[in-house]
Amino acid sequence: MNSTNTTHLVEKDWNADGSINEVNKQVSYSSGKTVDTNAYPVWAWRGDDVWEEYADYRYGWNDERTNYWYEQEVTTEMVEGVKVETTVGKRYVLDEKTNTAGTDKALFHEYVATYEYVSDELTIESTEWKHHALDNYSFTVDQDDIGQKVTYWQLDAPKFGLWVGHEFAEWGTKDVADLADKIASVLESGVAIEDIDETHIAGLSSYNGELFTESFIYDEDDKARTWYNVYSENALDDNPMWEMETMTLTVEDTGLVFFAAPGALFALTPDNGDMICFGDYCTDTVTMPLAEFDAATGSFKTYFGWRENEPNYFFQTEAEAQAKFDELTK
Repeated sequence: MNSTNTTHLVEKDWNADGSINEVNKQVSYSSGKTVDTNAYPVWAWRGDDVWEEYADYRYGWNDERTNYWYEQEVTTEMVEGVKVETTVGKRYVLDEKTNTAGTDKALFHEYVATYEYVSDELTIESTEWKHHALDNYSFTVDQDDIGQKVTYWQLDAPKFGLWVGHEFAEWGTKDVADLADKIASVLESGVAIEDIDETHIAGLSSYNGELFTESFIYDEDDKARTWYNVYSENALDDNPMWEMETMTLTVEDTGLVFFAAPGALFALTPDNGDMICFGDYCTDTVTMPLAEFDAATGSFKTYFGWRENEPNYFFQTEAEAQAKFDELTK
């Protein structure tokens, strides 16, 4: 049983009109458990350098973004010697007059995400979500959408400090019960994580989907990583043109903001930045899959959006990139 030790609460009323526009609350217990509650508006404006789903990027086909009211409760505690962090998040339609959720509190997205920090090389995430369809709000889904996933975030390439997510997801349903326990059981039986498939756990939408992390953008010292990139914009042509460049995945180097969200790596145009164009089609948001990853060399392959015919190969050294370039152009 937890006994409350300290409660710290800050509420802000921006216009002195009785509307609470920001809430920051922390409750600390003598057991070491803490509960942090925050509530505030999120703006669909990339100039604030705050990157949030629905405001700055979207999963799926509806790319409409919006301001909204965000409530988040984070509970941190030790469970059998393991640090466990559980986040409950809720997104509401923003009342533009008061910059709050208003009296109706129209909920359009909610999730629960639990992170178990098992070791310095493994964090296990278990997440469930629901997107609510709301009449008269075009940015919401057409029909209620649920799902769940378990992701093993692993330090797959310790030599290079690169973490990779291994995602097992069920989209549109939550019929697979005790998913985290099922995955743990399969792994304990000796099956490698990359070999888990429908013969071990039936009913999932994705098995071992590999995901980028921020470690591909910044190293352990928070310095932008230098990559040696080999790429082509016409790789399927009879005479493709291949190019090499040295780059970092930063806005200074590319004119784009690269952001590793829990479900994808996004390339985003910054506020007042140039659009990302493919011929006549232009957009301000593109997802990039981790199509291939070599833990031994720290190299990977990706591409922009759906354009698999325009691969980008990234290497740790110029020599490795040159070898790939020579292979592709011989």
